[in-house]
Amino acid sequence: SHQAERLDSLEDLNESSLGMADDHDPERTWLVDMFSQLESQERQLLQHHYVHGESLRQLAFTMGTTPRRLRKQLRILLTKLRRWAEQDGLLPVTAPGC
Repeated sequence: SHQAERLDSLEDLNESSLGMADDHDPERTWLVDMFSQLESQERQLLQHHYVHGESLRQLAFTMGTTPRRLRKQLRILLTKLRRWAEQDGLLPVTAPGC
């Protein structure tokens, strides 16, 4: 669905949209609100990778970890955002493990 695509790809976000919600776009408003509930490191990882386009290899080097660990963290974060979207009625509820 359109909403699922919006949550799967954060690439259309930019720094200004993360600081100010667009009242005409409920999904973006929701996402900006949810970003504020994430830990600082989680927000930074999502922003650097999806918004600024930094590779996992670049980020891993900068953060002193491995691309594999960052990939796992991103999967966990996207799952967290999906679950929150399901709880808020923005996405249909999926079975665990999907």
